[in-house]
Amino acid sequence: MTENLKDKSDFLVFRLNEELAENAELESDNMESDVFVTDQRLYMLHEAMLIDPEMQTLARMVMKRWPRDKREVPRCVQEYWPYRDELTSQNGIIYRGTRIVIPREMRSQMLKRAHASHLGEQYTLSTAREIMYWPKMHTELIRTVKECDICHLTHPITTTPWQSISSDCFERDKEHYVVIVDTYSGYIDFAHLKDMSGKTLIDALKPVFATHGTPAELISDSGTNYASKEFQQFANEWEFSHTIRKAMEEQKSP
Repeated sequence: MTENLKDKSDFLVFRLNEELAENAELESDNMESDVFVTDQRLYMLHEAMLIDPEMQTLARMVMKRWPRDKREVPRCVQEYWPYRDELTSQNGIIYRGTRIVIPREMRSQMLKRAHASHLGEQYTLSTAREIMYWPKMHTELIRTVKECDICHLTHPITTTPWQSISSDCFERDKEHYVVIVDTYSGYIDFAHLKDMSGKTLIDALKPVFATHGTPAELISDSGTNYASKEFQQFANEWEFSHTIRKAMEEQKSP
């Protein structure tokens, strides 16, 4: 039930953490992938900030008062001017509100992390915006999704809400949940699961479909509950197409 989660922002942060762990094989770095803000990752962010001249300049601006005139701001950090009142520094890391400002050398790997689920443009944007920030991040995220062949395979252009949805299961505080994302609107719904069996997953999805309608397509990973005969029977009886992302990626590989 949604009341078991503090709020949707907390959920989105956790969901990104789970996706990063599931897609660790995509990473070329040796950072931990089970959660986003580990002590190790904060240390690496701090170290990256120390060697980034732009971040050091920004840190000095944050620690002292910004000038009244933008023209007096060093050119390398003028892009932060509109958000100057939102910027703070804590333990050597700069935040815009609650979002971590990512140093330049770590942005490419953060783009990869945010996009690892291949759940589409809106989901990638909304998830990343809860956690991190840098100038032009929005543009770079959109370009990353648009240039991704897997996203094109997994997410054909939808024209109506609930035409195609993505679904995944995750665990939080020893409790199980299923998340459903409408690829057209980016709308997110989720439900509590008593266990990770195919039957329990089906029982959780049926009320969602009864509320919003049965989708034409459901996209998932190859988890045992989604890959079960029960779930295939469910798809047949409720007349929706079930697409497994892993299978699509294997078809794309030479």
